[in-house]
Amino acid sequence: MLEDHIGVVCERAFAERYGLSINEKILAEGDDHYDFLIRHGTLDVKGAQKAYNLLVKEWEIDRCADFLVLARWEPGDIVTFLGWEKKETMQRQPKKDFGRGIVNHYLSRHKLRPMSDLEQYL
Repeated sequence: MLEDHIGVVCERAFAERYGLSINEKILAEGDDHYDFLIRHGTLDVKGAQKAYNLLVKEWEIDRCADFLVLARWEPGDIVTFLGWEKKETMQRQPKKDFGRGIVNHYLSRHKLRPMSDLEQYL
C-alpha cells in the first residue's frame, strides 16, 4: 500500500537526517502512535503526498506523540520535512473531515514551526 510505503520512507529519512535509530520491526497492532523516542518525549513523522496540513486524527489526538513532524513524499522517495508542532498545540486546532470520512485536527504547513527549532528537542 502506497500510504505505508510513504510512512516508512519518511521515517527512514528522518532517522538518517537526525542520526536516530529506526525500529525496523513492523508491529501488527501499529506503532504506539510514535516513531521515535527523543530526549523530550515521543515524535511521530506524518508523511503525505499532498502535505498541505499537519493532520492528527480526532480519535488519536490524546494518544499521539509529543512532537509531530510533517513530511512531503514525492515519487523517487524524495522527502522534504516541512515543519513540526507540539501535541498540546494540535489539540487546540480546529477539526475537519477532508473528504475521507476521518475527522482530523489540522494545522496548515505554513503555520508549522521550522525544522531548525526542533533540533533543540532531539
